[in-house]
Amino acid sequence: MKLLKYAMLLLLLQPSILFADSSESEEIKTLIWQWIDLGIFAGILIFANWLFGNPAKNFWINRWKGIERDIQSGSVSINVARERLKKAKDNQAALKQNILDLDTKIASDTESEINHLLQYAKRQSESLISQTTIRAEIERQAGEKKAKDEMIENIILEATKRLKSLNNYEKDRSRRFATIEALQNWYDTRKVEN
Repeated sequence: MKLLKYAMLLLLLQPSILFADSSESEEIKTLIWQWIDLGIFAGILIFANWLFGNPAKNFWINRWKGIERDIQSGSVSINVARERLKKAKDNQAALKQNILDLDTKIASDTESEINHLLQYAKRQSESLISQTTIRAEIERQAGEKKAKDEMIENIILEATKRLKSLNNYEKDRSRRFATIEALQNWYDTRKVEN
């Protein structure tokens, strides 16, 4: 308040100093004007502080407290983010381990499946080999039987030819015809059976 009184006193003294005409008065005028300007500026600051002191002070206090709250909430957010990051890294490590376990299981399952398929293929091939062997044996036996039948037929035909050629003898004629007929009947029944 005292400063405001001195500023007012300087304003009242100013006209007498301003109208003086000496070279020293120029320096004094300049000095006085600087002091007047300083006094006006100080008066404005004092008046503003008196008029707006509490609201301005409260504004800056509230602003400072808000900044402190933001910093505290930011540090809390950072801590929460760090915890979440740690959990995410732990989850990532667990997922990597699960992936490795699944890869191992898939590899072992694949290997067991391959072994199972190989065993199945081996059984199938053994079955086919045994079927082929049986079929070959049956075909061999059928071939042997056919060869025997052809041989018997050839023998019968040969015997029939010989008997027919011997048919010229009168005394054995009835016996030969009976033998030929018996052979022919036997051969015919044999053909029917096959």
